[in-house]
Amino acid sequence: MNSEVHLLLRARDTAFKSGDTLAYSTARSNLKKVIRIAKRNYTQQIQDPFLHNNDPRRLWQGIQAITDYKSLNNSPAVSDATLPDEMNNFYARFDRDNMETAIKALLPPDDQVLTLSTFKTIFEFQQMASSLN
Repeated sequence: MNSEVHLLLRARDTAFKSGDTLAYSTARSNLKKVIRIAKRNYTQQIQDPFLHNNDPRRLWQGIQAITDYKSLNNSPAVSDATLPDEMNNFYARFDRDNMETAIKALLPPDDQVLTLSTFKTIFEFQQMASSLN
């Protein structure tokens, strides 16, 4: 709503509260006209970017206006130089509380790694398919 609609809304409400039917009728009529014009202007404003297809920026602005898109503020909450120190202090507390030493898991010497070949895979799938038939 624009300022003119707000003004006429107040004028209509004032006329209603005063009890003057003629003033109320004219105020309501004026308000309807201005609302109709404001709607037409808004429709034109929304449709304008789609009429000029050679400008992708205006097209995206039109889509954002229709969908009421609001971009997110992706900047960090603390943007000063203390952010890395704060993060280090936060994550270092986990190491402070942990008194266990890290143990590396060793694989047994006879452990074999799974290897797949294209030929063997196709062969196995063909055998499974033939056993289903």
